[in-house]
Amino acid sequence: MAVECNDQWRNFLGKHELFVKLRQNVEAEVLRSNRTLNKNLFFCLDDDFFAWDEKNSVLYTTSLRNLNTENPELSDFKTLLCINPPLFEVDYLLVNPSQHYVALIGAKGLTVLALPKRWGKRSEFEGGKSKINCKTIPVAERLFTSSTSLVLRHAAWYPDESEEPHLLLLLGDNILRLYSLKDPHSPVRTLSLSQSEEQSMSNARGSSYTASLGEVAVAFDFGPLVEVSPVLLGQKGKANLFAYPLYILYENGETSLTYVSISHSNVNIGRLQGPLPMYPPAEDNYGYYACAILCLSHVPNVLVIATESGLLYHCVVLEAEEDDDQTVCNTCSNFVVPCYVVIWRTVYLLNCSLLF
Repeated sequence: MAVECNDQWRNFLGKHELFVKLRQNVEAEVLRSNRTLNKNLFFCLDDDFFAWDEKNSVLYTTSLRNLNTENPELSDFKTLLCINPPLFEVDYLLVNPSQHYVALIGAKGLTVLALPKRWGKRSEFEGGKSKINCKTIPVAERLFTSSTSLVLRHAAWYPDESEEPHLLLLLGDNILRLYSLKDPHSPVRTLSLSQSEEQSMSNARGSSYTASLGEVAVAFDFGPLVEVSPVLLGQKGKANLFAYPLYILYENGETSLTYVSISHSNVNIGRLQGPLPMYPPAEDNYGYYACAILCLSHVPNVLVIATESGLLYHCVVLEAEEDDDQTVCNTCSNFVVPCYVVIWRTVYLLNCSLLF
């Protein structure tokens, strides 16, 4: 966040009218629902702070730079209105790499809000209007409407900002779906994440059995761009391709890998590889109820795997040797897993429970 060295905005932000309004709405929601709210409804872009108001289905924004002046403006904020507001409860916000779109994500749906243009002396939205109507794009709306029991487990933007915006959705049926904002109703690619051939052919029938074994995918994260063989993307040819590794976490703690590449409207998702071998081995695979994964852009890549009980496993992803027989995937005959995971540190979050 590019703000001035003067940090007085930290003292005034909580007194801002925007926060006063949000605090009142949140307190009323907690009293009404009688439950603890676990949401991530704030983000910053440069000097601008954004906050989602669930009650009114609007996005507020204010400039942190204005709070660093001698006379901070505690009542100045803009309201971004949704032309087609989401009909589901929003749990977290996610900005795309080009910072032109904001994904409003909930368990029962996903809607994309297009941020308005900036102009004027101060480069404000719509020249400084107090209320602005914003285009909204529902993603997979028909799918969520027709399948009321379907739950969105995780969502993320494709990390390359130079291409047409794409969203990757992980749903409760153990299928990854890649959507383009050009056609948000139909996925351009899908990938079943079931860890056996039988479950892959009948996700609906085997979903409860798969869940009982912890073989349900719960989260994923992209790694940094790498050069890979076209075989890993299901393509023919000799020239290597550039793709983003996608690490997929299952509730039982296992991790699988695939590769995603989008280039000039050519969309490819590779074959599912895994589970990746984990060292040193453990009988319980380092515990169940894994809930989140984060890939840190180091060389080699570092994965952070979180469990609901508050454990953080720091893992190093290493390339497998060509003659290492243990890297052959059990679910894909004659298909070699190109890497394995080494756990080198465990962090215990005391008196803390991760709720996802």
